[in-house]
Amino acid sequence: MNVRNRGVVLWLVLVAIAILTPQNAVACTCMPFPNDEAKAAAMAFAMADVIFVGVVIDVKTKRLRPLAVRDTTFEVLQAWKGPVGGDLTVVRSAVGEIACGYEFDKPGEYLVFAYWDVEHQILTTSMCDLNRESSRAVGLITELDKIKAGMD
Repeated sequence: MNVRNRGVVLWLVLVAIAILTPQNAVACTCMPFPNDEAKAAAMAFAMADVIFVGVVIDVKTKRLRPLAVRDTTFEVLQAWKGPVGGDLTVVRSAVGEIACGYEFDKPGEYLVFAYWDVEHQILTTSMCDLNRESSRAVGLITELDKIKAGMD
């Protein structure tokens, strides 16, 4: 084989390797919220369909093609949008960080921002939202109280 043919063969092998090698999975990319809690709370309030603090009652993982999802049932303690206190509310999230899933731990208490999924008729959320343990959400909760008070 001459030098020119070797070069062509080498180039074809490299192209085949590049095409056939699995690509690295792309991690979840989220739109950033402002660092200022008042602005972040206002932005999240405008976007979310449901906002509440609730205690995790149950967590069930289901396999839905192509992803697994986690349905978390909450007892609502306080709500700014959506259900009233005492209601049981189910919120779905994808499983895994690569799918932007948010993992609620039982029996934790969380501030939850959720959106109505019309197609599946369920509330959904992700790690791109301002969800967090309520003990770490004091500033956001204060800002949500101010927003709600301004609406009454």
